[in-house]
Amino acid sequence: MAGRACAFTNDANETDVSKYGWIWLDGKGVGFCTSGGYSRYAQTSNAQGFVPTDPIVDRLEVEIEILGQMCKARMVTKALFGPIGDRMRG
Repeated sequence: MAGRACAFTNDANETDVSKYGWIWLDGKGVGFCTSGGYSRYAQTSNAQGFVPTDPIVDRLEVEIEILGQMCKARMVTKALFGPIGDRMRG
């Protein structure tokens, strides 16, 4: 399976995404997370992960498994930080 690294914003309540959390699309595990955390700049909980190249579209609705619970998430295809480095990343 060919894959690509993608960014997601998610509806995690109090827990951030950890590595190897599954990414689910239409009830199937299609990828996995590599990291996650809260961004003060974007004011969202975010995740990075690998998914197949077929469904890569902005705002694609997926679910990410965080500590055994499913959280709604959306794929983000634009940078979540100042792309020219004009703001601190974090």
